[in-house]
Amino acid sequence: MSINVICIYTVEDYMSVDQPLPSGTCIHFGLATIATVLKVAGHNVSLQVFTPKTPLEDTLRTIIEELKPKLFCFTAVSTQFPIVSRIAAQVKKLDPSIYVIVGGAHPSLAPEESLACPDIDGICIGEGETGILVLASQLEAGQQPHMVPNFWLKQLEKGIKEKNSRIPFLDDLDRLPFIDRELWRRWIKQPTHQAAVLLGRGCPNHCTYCSNHALKRLASGRYVRFRSPNNVLDEIFEIVQDPLINHIYLEIETITANLEYCYKLCRKLTAFNHNRQDPIKFSLNCSFTSKLANNSQTVNHFFSALKEANVVTLKLGLESGSERIRNEVLKRPKYSNEEIISFCKQANHYGIGISTYLLIGLPEETPDDFRKTVEVTRECAPEMTDLSIFYPYPGTALYLKAQKENFFNPSNLDHKHERHFVALNLSGFPKRNILREFILINYKVFRGRWSLARRFNDVFYRTSLLYPAIAPFYITLRACIRFIVKNKYPKL
Repeated sequence: MSINVICIYTVEDYMSVDQPLPSGTCIHFGLATIATVLKVAGHNVSLQVFTPKTPLEDTLRTIIEELKPKLFCFTAVSTQFPIVSRIAAQVKKLDPSIYVIVGGAHPSLAPEESLACPDIDGICIGEGETGILVLASQLEAGQQPHMVPNFWLKQLEKGIKEKNSRIPFLDDLDRLPFIDRELWRRWIKQPTHQAAVLLGRGCPNHCTYCSNHALKRLASGRYVRFRSPNNVLDEIFEIVQDPLINHIYLEIETITANLEYCYKLCRKLTAFNHNRQDPIKFSLNCSFTSKLANNSQTVNHFFSALKEANVVTLKLGLESGSERIRNEVLKRPKYSNEEIISFCKQANHYGIGISTYLLIGLPEETPDDFRKTVEVTRECAPEMTDLSIFYPYPGTALYLKAQKENFFNPSNLDHKHERHFVALNLSGFPKRNILREFILINYKVFRGRWSLARRFNDVFYRTSLLYPAIAPFYITLRACIRFIVKNKYPKL
């Protein structure tokens, strides 16, 4: 026996309603793993991706009438929770018997608020692979779910919330099945453009703006864990059976959390690519510390290993060029601007491109702090930047700090356009200035490195992120710019 399960992923920014995800790197690994675990256990699982333009009632009515599901599974960060709540309400309106659960960072860090939603039957706190199988088997047997590890459940007949025990973090990630990518394929615009493989879970850092420092307190056991290199390679072999895939993003909070693991994995990737006519390219995340910077032998070994493994891009968390903001506000791992600039130059020397993660609109940030961010980023000479506007996530240390210092009113937070919305009221850094810097970041950083046409194109693109209503105009304008550049100014 089995039950029909619908897994729902929601996105704010999207390519189109029918294919909202740009590439395979946008697959949500948490929900993908839950869906796969259920499917491997014999349940019938379907995946749906909802956008702000998805017709909720019609879409859900069709799904429920055709598939007759017993269980809906959602995942949500704080900015996704309002739309998840609206979808859950529509599900219950169409069929009150369907069981609705939500997992992810928001219910894990704000469980009382999440379970208070009248249309949600249960929430998962932390990792849910064990509990979801227990819950699904109980629904399959016609039982009211109860005593499900890592879950809080409503017992409506008793009028209580059942807060069940938490089990340790899953230590052996190799026990998890490879995610079922076919569930996601229909929702991806370019499914062969780039794939992603999850290397592990957890982060050793305690950055105040990130939820990791709070999530690691949810259970006992090791929080930072890696899959074995052999297990990772087995999944890569499976992915590259599609000959159109030539770039894989190896997703991990930071590969420098365990350098010995990094070297073992790189040796496996090097051997994997050795006899390939068209070697697979890889990208990795990396956090940086003075301890790494001050050991030149380790740095050279690190870059040599990445180079041999055909790692072409290293995604690096600079976040702010202000050492005061990094050290006192963000609590980033310690490093100086000179050290990270030198590290990036060494990466370029080895032919490894750098992509920098940046933040703006932070508590206590000033225009001068952000000018330093632009200056340091220019010195790092990245291939690309990823600038986000700070959003205070409930449960994080920086949320509490910003709230305590009256930088924002929680009731006035806009849950739309996460990271493209100015959440804080900074007296020395007005909203209009933050938005302007967000739009002009690459125009400034890549002056002298990108063509004028490319920099203007990026300005229009970043403007469309802030004001989605102009996105159609931007798409038309981009096509015109490309035509002009190609036909009138070929030397640009």
